[in-house]
Amino acid sequence: MRKVRAEEVEAHFWAKVDVRGEDDCWEWQAGKNQRGYGFIRRNIYGTSAAHRFALASHQGIEPPPTDVFALHSCDNPGCVNPSHLRWGSNQDNCKDRSERNPGYSKWVEDEDAIHLVRRCLAGESAYAVGKATGISRTAICNWLKGKSRPEILARARELAGQEPQTEQLSLF
Repeated sequence: MRKVRAEEVEAHFWAKVDVRGEDDCWEWQAGKNQRGYGFIRRNIYGTSAAHRFALASHQGIEPPPTDVFALHSCDNPGCVNPSHLRWGSNQDNCKDRSERNPGYSKWVEDEDAIHLVRRCLAGESAYAVGKATGISRTAICNWLKGKSRPEILARARELAGQEPQTEQLSLF
């Protein structure tokens, strides 16, 4: 099997992009997932998100880093314009999204999230806390289970003087 050169992969990639003006979204024209993000088959081992490939390619990084996200400034999942993309954390991504789309979700600062989790650890239900604060019950439950932002639960337990996994959580 012939080894494919990086230049060939890039040429193949950019041939599938509708390149427009410098400030416009450059829409990925090939395969997309259900959420609208483009993907490219990089080799026999799998695919890569098109926007991650575009940013890494533009910056001369091979392969794209796996410990960070490629964030869109345009909120268009099909956009691969490198000037609309930057590297960042999941927390950066969530914060950006909630700042640009206030109705989508509400970013909660660490101190506030810790306070909400402590209320639940003290016996108040996640439903009641969510209803009183406008924070989704799902977000609060994910913090309580350590599925999202696990440092929140750890800090809340530390402040409450509780050992991990000793209390019965009230989710409803």
